[in-house]
Amino acid sequence: MAGSDILIERGLEIDEFLHRITWFVNSSPDFFEEAAKFRAMRKVWARIFKERYNARNESSLLCRMHCQTYAPTLTREQPFNNIVRSTIYSMAAVMGGVQSLSVNSFDEALSIPTEFSALISVRTQQIIDLETNISKVIDPLGGSYYVEALTEELEKKAISIIDTIQSKGGAFKAWDWMCGRVQKAAETAQRDIDSGAYPLVGINIHKLSKKDDLQANAMRILDKDPNFEGLYKYDTSIVDRQIERLNKVRNERDKGKLKETMDELLATMKTGDNMIPSLIEAVKSGMTQAEFAGLRAIAYNQPGGGPYVCAPPRLLA
Repeated sequence: MAGSDILIERGLEIDEFLHRITWFVNSSPDFFEEAAKFRAMRKVWARIFKERYNARNESSLLCRMHCQTYAPTLTREQPFNNIVRSTIYSMAAVMGGVQSLSVNSFDEALSIPTEFSALISVRTQQIIDLETNISKVIDPLGGSYYVEALTEELEKKAISIIDTIQSKGGAFKAWDWMCGRVQKAAETAQRDIDSGAYPLVGINIHKLSKKDDLQANAMRILDKDPNFEGLYKYDTSIVDRQIERLNKVRNERDKGKLKETMDELLATMKTGDNMIPSLIEAVKSGMTQAEFAGLRAIAYNQPGGGPYVCAPPRLLA
């Protein structure tokens, strides 16, 4: 809620901007819990902003979510299993009521998706939407004693976490605590996979040797076909072209104008004023992303990045 509080402090009314905010969420393996999570999220959103922020516009109380299916459980071994995983995760998201959806491709544990694998992801969404009619029903799991109980439990836990964050002074001041929670959850999930407490087919249960893994063998055969892109091939010349382009920008920009705009941006960041106008001018002057990261580190006294950096370890290598 820190962003909303800052906007209100700057003179905006809650109903002036709340309807413009959307969430980026993921849909994970536990089917019923995920559907309940999205249901609880909508309830928490409406409750918090109606009761604590006095939002009155009905559109302000609608929680809008874009969902991406969960990537850490996609596996190199038996890669076509990932199509099934992403389909199930997608159905949980649709039944939970998300507004839009991205489906991870089955080969993302191996490489950047190809046109072939990306098309399967698109077809997955289209089959769910057009053939099953799941998306035609509002809240299809509503009324299930199990889903309703899960939704209520998750709502209570979410409110408790929000209250804890508020008690610490808001999201920015509670950032280290939040990152710690995320990292602990990631570590627990990895331990559960390593120990077998969480079954992951092809990894810790129903494993196959390389010789017997027909799916992996099929991928290798497809990849050898000259008329078919089985796995994405990274073109190393892209790096050279990007470096050349970056050096060209650096050499041609007005260094005096760049310093002037970057100094103004840094001063604005330190005072906490609206940095967007200064940021736009600095970018127009040729400021790079790395240079902006350096300014952010100086402004927030955090070497290596500002207060928004939080990168929990990947669950699977």
